Amino acid sequence: MNNLQMSQQPHSTFSYSLHCRRGVALLLVLAVLVITIPIAVVVAHQAGTNRLSYSTLQSTQLADDLRAAYEDDFVHVWLLEESANVALPPDSRSSALGILDEHWRMRNEYSNDEVHCRIQITAFDQAGMVPMVSARPGSPLRLALPSEILAQFEQLDSSTLNDDELKYVGLDTFSSADSSNIASSSSPFPTHDLARRINSVGSYLATTYSDMTTININTAPLPLLESALRSGGRVGGITAIINARAQNKLASLNKLNRQSRNNNTGIGHQINFVSSSTNWAFRIDVEAAGITRAWWCVYQLQPSSNQQNMNPWKCVQRLAINH
Repeated sequence: MNNLQMSQQPHSTFSYSLHCRRGVALLLVLAVLVITIPIAVVVAHQAGTNRLSYSTLQSTQLADDLRAAYEDDFVHVWLLEESANVALPPDSRSSALGILDEHWRMRNEYSNDEVHCRIQITAFDQAGMVPMVSARPGSPLRLALPSEILAQFEQLDSSTLNDDELKYVGLDTFSSADSSNIASSSSPFPTHDLARRINSVGSYLATTYSDMTTININTAPLPLLESALRSGGRVGGITAIINARAQNKLASLNKLNRQSRNNNTGIGHQINFVSSSTNWAFRIDVEAAGITRAWWCVYQLQPSSNQQNMNPWKCVQRLAINH
């Protein structure tokens, strides 16, 4: 019996030592895991972030390319062939109209993936809005502006700006509400957050470089058109305009111009009635592979002396809209 107990003692000691070594090994493994797993997680997260950033960059580049292609092609063709024939319904609340809404699937040449794309373009007739110089106190056209738009206009402290400076005020200037930054707002390609401004100011105030107080009788909302006609005491032509627009036809200027030759805004600016516009703005929204990009582009028809060019329309301002 004693011999048996003596023979088992070394085995017990060996087993205890083996368990100790295994325990130490497990502790070392756990320590390594505690150190390496967070590192691996960080590395994997960074790799995923890099892939996502690269994918976002590819989609953004595709969206930018689509905007450029559609602006150079579709928008220019629309300006040349369709813009002079626009007659909005008489109950239109603004001079805006959707001119394109397309979606399709295509292969992204940057990622070689098949992606969903969509482009929407809305045209805004600047001659169907209240001219900037006519938003000042004393002008009857000012009465056609909603109170919230007038409040934003007053933030510009327009009384410190002369007429020449006002014509260079763009939506980017409204975004900063800083009238001391007028010069930079005339740059063709600044970038600002304008989504909210386009939905408000951009639908009511002509914020581009017009030298005259011009109203398009075929796109201006009736409250604005009536205010313009009433300022000269001439409202006889409004019925003919309403009837023509209700039939999607262009109203004639002949009788109206004879009646309204002396119309003015009440602050010394004569109203020039037109049947088509030389100032159009466009909001271009592009979705590509889940990325949405948007731009506000303003085009002007150049003087007749330059119209021998293939495209007499010039982009005078392009602003990126941040969502």
